[in-house]
Amino acid sequence: MEDEGKLTSGITLAHDVNGKNKSAYEMRLKFLRDQLSNLRSERRAGLEEGLKKGREEERKKILCNMAAKGMKIMDIVGLTEEVQKLLEE
Repeated sequence: MEDEGKLTSGITLAHDVNGKNKSAYEMRLKFLRDQLSNLRSERRAGLEEGLKKGREEERKKILCNMAAKGMKIMDIVGLTEEVQKLLEE
């Protein structure tokens, strides 16, 4: 009978330890998931910023090429305004 009491208290102790471990595990898992979410969000923002910068550089390059080919500045301005309106639609 005395052994049963030790066994029961041992099971209770093991349950408490497992409960603490489970709680710590779940907290760590939540932390890691939050970190992953933050990394994905930052990566997405970085990609968007890079694409925006690339488009701006390409526009500048095109405008410079148009000017180098002898197009008048007012013609370039008119074309870029027309293209901008089309892109906004």
